[in-house]
Amino acid sequence: MERIPLRNKLLAASAALLLFFLPLISGCASEAAKSTGDPITRVVFTRTGAGLFFDKTLDVTQVAVVNKAGQEVSSQAVNGNVNQVLLDFGWEPNEKYQFEIDAAPGRFATTAYAPTKPSPLELGTLELGEVTPADNAFKRGGCPLPRDPQRRVEISPDDRYVAIGCQTGKVHMVRIADVKTHEELWKQELGEDQISAMAFSADSGCLLVGLEGVEAKVRCFDTTTGAEKWSYTASDDVGKGEKSPMTWPLIRDIVVDSMNRAFVAAERAWFEHKEVEGVPEKFVHFATKFYCFDVASGETLWVYPEETLDQPARGIEASPDGKYVLLSNGMISIDVYHEGVVYCLDGEGGTELWQYSIPVLYPFTKAEHHYTGSYITGFISPDGAYVTMLDHDGRVSVFDMAKMMAAKGKAEPLWEKSLSIPLVDGLAVGYTGDATVEYTAEGILLVNTGFTYAPAYGGVELRPLPLLEYSYLNCLFMYSWDGELLSRYRLEGYCPNAKAVVSDDGMYAVIPIGQTYVPDTLLDSVPRSPETHGLCIFDLRREGCWTEKLDWFFHTEGPVLGVDITSDGKHVVAIEVPVDMDPGPEVEKVVGSHRVHFLN
Repeated sequence: MERIPLRNKLLAASAALLLFFLPLISGCASEAAKSTGDPITRVVFTRTGAGLFFDKTLDVTQVAVVNKAGQEVSSQAVNGNVNQVLLDFGWEPNEKYQFEIDAAPGRFATTAYAPTKPSPLELGTLELGEVTPADNAFKRGGCPLPRDPQRRVEISPDDRYVAIGCQTGKVHMVRIADVKTHEELWKQELGEDQISAMAFSADSGCLLVGLEGVEAKVRCFDTTTGAEKWSYTASDDVGKGEKSPMTWPLIRDIVVDSMNRAFVAAERAWFEHKEVEGVPEKFVHFATKFYCFDVASGETLWVYPEETLDQPARGIEASPDGKYVLLSNGMISIDVYHEGVVYCLDGEGGTELWQYSIPVLYPFTKAEHHYTGSYITGFISPDGAYVTMLDHDGRVSVFDMAKMMAAKGKAEPLWEKSLSIPLVDGLAVGYTGDATVEYTAEGILLVNTGFTYAPAYGGVELRPLPLLEYSYLNCLFMYSWDGELLSRYRLEGYCPNAKAVVSDDGMYAVIPIGQTYVPDTLLDSVPRSPETHGLCIFDLRREGCWTEKLDWFFHTEGPVLGVDITSDGKHVVAIEVPVDMDPGPEVEKVVGSHRVHFLN
């Protein structure tokens, strides 16, 4: 037997140890070095399997995956000239797998160790054209993001299509792309009308687009061809806008149930100037209506109420079967400070079943708060058994739907929590500006808060500066159904409009992230960095806290303003925009691009 020098043995042992520990040391990094002589350049372990990448195009017929025990755990036919292959299989952390490839030049194999967690894998991008960069800072008393509802993505229920609302120059448009091939199928220019809401029909055959403009319209397009099937002009009911975009009516929200009924919220706001005790004041008025349409025909099934509501529409929610519909309103009207109100309607006929209001906290009720009332939003669990109310000051309450029905909205909550601390010694320091509720397969609430700012005293120009950042700024909360706080996790950046998305199977939560937007504070300790831009995905099935549930963070150059995930959780689509990181008036430091990312 030929003797191997001790030095060579040590080198071989060191190399073996390095191959074993490298995936563990790298955390989520899961690229494996290729075997000598084979064309595989890297192996990436994803949430749903693995991606194999070749150094050239190969005529691959089949790929098989074998575990360390020699058992075949997956086999997939390819039959095509490709430079990469995506495999679906469940892998175990830190286990060794062999990938066997049958190709025209012959059969070859490579091995790789699975990491402790998966890695993001970008499958493709879709460029959306030039757009004016957003600002990274905002003026005192303003909002952390411009009123920019048109940049959004929605995946169809059958997981085949993604609708993209975007803007190029002054032209707004809706695009349809294939989720798997990433190819654009069609696009429809909308002029200066901005996209304020989008929703697919239950059968994925239609795309409903809500617009904000001089006229607020709902337009229904054929998903495959882009042909318009019908439209409805809501501004005929709530009033038309003027030249200034601040007066434009809009379709606030669209929700479609399993019966292909579309529930729509339309709203218009305008200002009135008058003197109060000799002092000039500005007051805001609203006109709001809610509709139910048959998606196939465009027929109006019902309208609520008969006259317009003098309150803004915060949103609309519906149980999947359309049995219950929640209409959310809030804020103030003229000099009367309304409580936030949620109306529950019968989705079949539009009759009111109950309504719920929440008192406004002091000092938000003070007379000089002309624009600060109570914003309240209602959410329905997928089974229709529970209702969650979320006030913009951070109060979250969970109710039993059956009890709310019996008590006409006067039932006591099962539990109530405060996600923020709006008052400290009677002074409004800061509170949750944005938040949302999602439900998981385990029946657990997912809530993420927004940014810190203070209410206006005598108008936004006199908004006080918060003395410190709110400690729960940009946080995720997970509660059990009995109100126990299971975990809290602070994101590194701001979640635009707090739009976390949970896959239909309740297994994954995806969250878009931009830089942290905060007003200038006396203790300006929150960095504004492009390093926070991107999106993260959490595996809600995994035991432990949010840190344990975090699968990966995918970094983008610009902030991500919208995400969606397919019903099976396999594909994630995100829209990125450029941003000017320089807070000065000149555009000097632009990062990011206007594009869509397709991820696995």
